[in-house]
Amino acid sequence: SLILRPALVVLAALLLMGSSCNDDDPEVLPPEDVLACGVIEKLVAETSEPVASLFRSRDGACEAVPASALDSQPTAELFADQACTQAVPFRGMSFTEFCGFQLLGNARTRNYVGHPPAWIDARPDVTDRIETPWSLARETTLQVAALDQTEQPRPYVQRVEFRRVDGCSLGMRVYVPRLGADDLRPAMVLHGGGWRFRGAGAAAGIGIIAPQLTARGYAVFAPFHRLTGDSDGPASCGSANGRAIVADVEAALDWVLTHGSDYGVAADATSVAVVGQSSGAHLATWLAVHRTEQVRRALLLYPLTDVPFLVRQLGEGGIFAGRFERGQRLLLAYMDEPGVAVASGLTPDADFAVRNSFVSQIAADPDAFPDFDIVHGDADAEIPVELSVRLCQSKNPSGSLSEEAWPGGDADLTCGGGHATIVAGASHALDLRCFSGEKAPILALLNDDLGGLCNAGSPAQESRVREALRAAFDRF
Repeated sequence: SLILRPALVVLAALLLMGSSCNDDDPEVLPPEDVLACGVIEKLVAETSEPVASLFRSRDGACEAVPASALDSQPTAELFADQACTQAVPFRGMSFTEFCGFQLLGNARTRNYVGHPPAWIDARPDVTDRIETPWSLARETTLQVAALDQTEQPRPYVQRVEFRRVDGCSLGMRVYVPRLGADDLRPAMVLHGGGWRFRGAGAAAGIGIIAPQLTARGYAVFAPFHRLTGDSDGPASCGSANGRAIVADVEAALDWVLTHGSDYGVAADATSVAVVGQSSGAHLATWLAVHRTEQVRRALLLYPLTDVPFLVRQLGEGGIFAGRFERGQRLLLAYMDEPGVAVASGLTPDADFAVRNSFVSQIAADPDAFPDFDIVHGDADAEIPVELSVRLCQSKNPSGSLSEEAWPGGDADLTCGGGHATIVAGASHALDLRCFSGEKAPILALLNDDLGGLCNAGSPAQESRVREALRAAFDRF
């Protein structure tokens, strides 16, 4: 086996790099993708049981479908209750199908994820929108998180089109702990990716968060938005700026508040909890500040929250001068300020900076905004930890905002009714687990951020991240 393991790694690398779409039949994966997904499944996939069973009518009786059979269940009408009266459309999804259409880094998955017209399992009986049957979530079975999402029951997931705008169709994933419910609380999860990407990293990020919330009684809505540039997604949903992306996220919030009861949300729900990672945390903060009445609480993981302070400190002599180059490039593509060639060239009083000055807006009236929890590493090379420190300070009555560089070290800070955890030595994406052993090289093939790294800084700091996340989710 010591000889075979490196061979598997090399094989998977060759297969993944050679992955391509099957133009003759888009529903059929080429053999190299099937084999690659088999390797990945063996090394990274874990399974856990759903929290609630489904049922089927057979020979006049209503019987439970074994959980072990749901992933291979052909398209059928199942039922959410033991009397077989609450019908739900259901279709099993194999790991190979999930991997081949939503995980591998190739043109097929770039066109498929979050893009309803490409969904191979769309329901033909629904004509006013594109939606799929329910299935058991596969992205939650990847054991990639510091707070292991595979310890939670697998939620059910449905994909649905929520918006059509300027030729772009936008999809949303809906996760619930059980079908047929009417008492769930709503939450929105906004994916990261620098406003530019929505592929394997987004699937993994949503898969980390969704089961933590469904296990606590939430229906989770994870929308995809238009993207800057043309590196990911279909061309019809690319080359967007910040205004377009915010419009998509606000439209998603409106959709959840209007249609949430169709997916088990309590009919009297008027606000949602929001969670985001990186650029998704920026968008979650936007909603908390600009749609305050509809946001109940927020969990922000390494967020961009204070554009005026950032651009001021990126200038010559500032505490961020010469740093955060990748973050600046992503921000430049997102902002909608004509004539600005570099992020540091944006003036703090520019329209874009003012609209994204969340810290000063909250500090002016801390009690008017929802509480939030923050987790950020002080070695983050993409988004400065100082932005999270200032956001936390903005929720305190004193309104005192630090202008200094963070001195380093762990910290637990009070943010009004919320909390900020600063993790010493942790980098961006600190909620990913510390990878080691034979799984690390395979995960690296899915996403550069996943292989052989310990973004939390060390196993001891990974434990700190785990406890911070567990506490934050418990406060939801």
